[in-house]
Amino acid sequence: MRQLVTDLLEFVSTREADRADGGRVLPGVIAENCTGCALCAKACGSFVLEIHNGKASVVHGDRCVQCGHCVAVCPVDALEDRYAGAEDTPVFDPGRLPSDKSLFTFFRSRRSVRHYRRKPVSRKHLDRILDAGRYAPTAGNRQEVYHIVLTDQKEIQELCDMVFTSVLKMFKKFEKRAFFTLMSFLLGPANAKSLKNYVPLLELFHEKWERHGDDRIFYHAPAIILTHGPRWDDTVSFSCVAVLYQASLMAQSLNVGCCFNGFLQVASNTDGKIKKWLGIPSRHKCYGAMTLGYPKMKYRRLVRRDPPKVTWR
Repeated sequence: MRQLVTDLLEFVSTREADRADGGRVLPGVIAENCTGCALCAKACGSFVLEIHNGKASVVHGDRCVQCGHCVAVCPVDALEDRYAGAEDTPVFDPGRLPSDKSLFTFFRSRRSVRHYRRKPVSRKHLDRILDAGRYAPTAGNRQEVYHIVLTDQKEIQELCDMVFTSVLKMFKKFEKRAFFTLMSFLLGPANAKSLKNYVPLLELFHEKWERHGDDRIFYHAPAIILTHGPRWDDTVSFSCVAVLYQASLMAQSLNVGCCFNGFLQVASNTDGKIKKWLGIPSRHKCYGAMTLGYPKMKYRRLVRRDPPKVTWR
């Protein structure tokens, strides 16, 4: 309870600081262009804009989440993002977007890549991948998503060794009867058994790592990206995952393979030593991690996936 109160107070103080230092950028209205069509007011999800005397007016600036809908929908360029450059809000032609068929094939071709060429991922590609992620949806458009990018091979190997040790120690707890019984009660017998089954596999991974340097955690990935954000807000987890997944799609288009890494994510959140080593703030949590590299194999076919599990109402 004490930690919850602390986190809430921190959130409130942060929001107040944003307001005080002018961090909120409200849309500008160019009155001479405005025709009073009210499209901006209709597009706004927070009732920031209203029409007064035939012109758009910002009346509830404290509600603005800076989504940019008002600027994007205005047919006469009467709304502007004061911080945007010409390259930030260009007019685009929807007819140039991918077709549903080509996009569906692109989605189907995405896969978890675990075999990488021993070639560094270029900074140009990494920048492009991260840049794509910032256009993913985030809760309240707060964009509270932070990245950590590792490209130094010595650091990646050091982190790999720490993650191996940490996750093996954690999963081996399931071999203790008392712990397994407790986890069976909390998670359900099937889930507890599934987690316990990781132990022999992790032991095999660790043996291969120790004896042969065979990395079955990061697979000798040339790069790693982690996302983290405030731990008090569960919606941040969605934001981080959405950003990371969109980044992975850009990576795919650049022929950079990716694999989401649950071991690294779990270790970052359960092992204080690893969290500190990564530089994740104490009040933040890792919500996603993935390895990246140029694929070593060529995948010739698409693969089967189970149909959607849907309840129609």
